[in-house]
Amino acid sequence: MKYHYIFAIAMLFSIVSVSAVFALENPSGKFESNNKDFVVTNMSAVYQGAGLSTVKGNYNVQGNYPSVDKFYILGNIKNIGNTTYNDVSIVASLYNNRSGLIDLIEDHPIHDVSSPNNSSSFKIPVELHNQSDFDHFVIQAIGKKPIV
Repeated sequence: MKYHYIFAIAMLFSIVSVSAVFALENPSGKFESNNKDFVVTNMSAVYQGAGLSTVKGNYNVQGNYPSVDKFYILGNIKNIGNTTYNDVSIVASLYNNRSGLIDLIEDHPIHDVSSPNNSSSFKIPVELHNQSDFDHFVIQAIGKKPIV
């Protein structure tokens, strides 16, 4: 009976300590852009756990998909300008705690935000080989102005 209590306490401690680690490791983000026609709000990076890479061609030396830490960068984007754009995309620049660039990821909003007052959520998948490298991120909105 004594061993059951020790095992239960050890399991509880490991569960609490794992959640505490991830709660402290939430990368922070900000929006920076020279283009004043877009605003990004409600950004967060959400850790999804470890798993095998799903990036095509991302093989390790043995020819297998490597284990990676998976995140999603979430937020909302809105076209607050008077210009209609073609092909609006979002670029996430990922940095370590020394502000060294570790990755660039380009993705698109879920819905079209090319016209004024249109808004959408976005969900950018991130795969890193070492979660502890990911400290903060910067989001930029990019849109191509139509040729007049």
